[in-house]
Amino acid sequence: MTHFAAGLMLRIWVSLWLAMLPLAPVADAADFYKDRTITFIIGSAPGGGYDTYSRLIASHLGRQIGGQPAIVPQNVPGAGSIRAANYLYNVAPKDGTTIGMVDEGVQEPTPDAAKLSWFGGVLRRIMGTQETKTDAVKFNWIGRILANSVIQDRLRLPGQQ
Repeated sequence: MTHFAAGLMLRIWVSLWLAMLPLAPVADAADFYKDRTITFIIGSAPGGGYDTYSRLIASHLGRQIGGQPAIVPQNVPGAGSIRAANYLYNVAPKDGTTIGMVDEGVQEPTPDAAKLSWFGGVLRRIMGTQETKTDAVKFNWIGRILANSVIQDRLRLPGQQ
């Protein structure tokens, strides 16, 4: 075998090996979600627009995930989705079996925005609105269906609290 042919064979084998890498996680996801239930947290009360969008997504989402898990919508209304975001971040299992749709405005503002929005902070204290207890960077953003609502999940990765 010539040097050129050996190099070509090596490139083909490496290319085939790299092409097979994405297939392993897909098979694992199908095995993981088979016969499981995903709880879909909805950050609004039943009957509203967010509830309608979330239930529409939930009714089709299970068929799009490997293993075809059942999707169960659960409303966690309160404080403009802050209660749902806090639940997703602090209480819900961090194994991919709980996802949620919350208003994107519930995420912590940047320090500069917080300084400019002193009125919002005062209003929240007077009204007794629940503060967010989340870190937006640690959420896994799955997608968006509107300009002001997001679907997210929080998985605990190795070494992460």
